[in-house]
Amino acid sequence: MSLNAFATTIAFESGVGGCGVMNSGDTFINQCVGAGVTGAANDYFYVDARDTFDGQGISSHSDPGQLFFAAPVNNLSIDYVLLPGTNATFNIYDAAHTLLATFAASAGGAAVVDASHFFGGTGIAELDFFSGGGNGVTGISTVTFNSPAAVPEPATLTLVGGALAGLAWKRRRRNR
Repeated sequence: MSLNAFATTIAFESGVGGCGVMNSGDTFINQCVGAGVTGAANDYFYVDARDTFDGQGISSHSDPGQLFFAAPVNNLSIDYVLLPGTNATFNIYDAAHTLLATFAASAGGAAVVDASHFFGGTGIAELDFFSGGGNGVTGISTVTFNSPAAVPEPATLTLVGGALAGLAWKRRRRNR
């Protein structure tokens, strides 16, 4: 996993880390907008002890469940929960809704699967998750990502360049 020390982690917990207060079953749309993530109208917040990460997260009433990033992110890692008998597919898209990567997971048998998956890459704007199988319940407990490095605006580059040129001129003049 290549997430750096400046990665942002959003645990979908009520009132934690930029997320507002949520109750189990609440529609999840804008509760974590302060943290840079929103959901779709069919997403909901859950509290469930079978989620061994933290017992809380986001799931969906119907496919796909969707998470949207306020600005495209890099290197997305997800902690997900699958109830027994669930097959899941996770897709990431860029801002133009071009599929960047897909990942499938399954929880066969009687055990709940709590696992993580890392999507390397840049420009990730959306995460969609699909559930299938017996119980058909997929939850997202946590997302971690890197925000792209800020690119200096041209005026800032001009100021820095001018300052460096002035320092070089002054030093050269002093050395004469």
